[in-house]
Amino acid sequence: MTEETRKKVFDPFFTTKDVHKGTGIGLSLTYNFIKELGGNIKVESTPNEGSKFQIRFPVQKKEYKVKGVQAVTVNVNPDLAKSLKEKRVLLVDDEAGIRSLLSMMLEEYGMKVVTAPNGEQALALYEKEENSFDLIISDIKMPGMTGPELLKKVKSSPHASDGPKFIFITGGVNMNLGQDEEVSELIDGYFYKPFEEKEVLNAIENALFIKKTIKSA
Repeated sequence: MTEETRKKVFDPFFTTKDVHKGTGIGLSLTYNFIKELGGNIKVESTPNEGSKFQIRFPVQKKEYKVKGVQAVTVNVNPDLAKSLKEKRVLLVDDEAGIRSLLSMMLEEYGMKVVTAPNGEQALALYEKEENSFDLIISDIKMPGMTGPELLKKVKSSPHASDGPKFIFITGGVNMNLGQDEEVSELIDGYFYKPFEEKEVLNAIENALFIKKTIKSA
């Protein structure tokens, strides 16, 4: 890649791919995730030859690691961390990197995560294990079945009243839920890409344990 591209490679929504071929989110999320863990990432690249990404994490003693986990628990809320343990989540996103990062984040809090790369596979998993999920987290824009289409199918199932809560992930700068009145009524929360851990946890807490107060963004 060129030097100009290299300097922008971790910027949110920056991509060199054609329209509809990439979101420019993957490396930005990776950068943020590594920073949250106290590490750093850099890239070296020579045009027409290749690129090398170098990731470094600090060496930590066991005592320091335990202290770090306790600090995270306190910041999040110990009652919430305890409540999230064993909750089953169906995570739907067509980008493998986002599925991987979110899965690791949620599993750190003891949540059981099942992933799907598109709406069709997610619906099949839901119908196979109906009422076994506490929460569905889905991207909005995906090839094939979109997030709103998946939401409507899940919420129209016979046991919808006892079904999972539903959160959207959106890469848009603004998400106007009022554009679709049905979706606005059915959705339990949302958060934006690129996301931070506290934003994800806040959305989950609101969806699972707090009375719904969703408004257009």
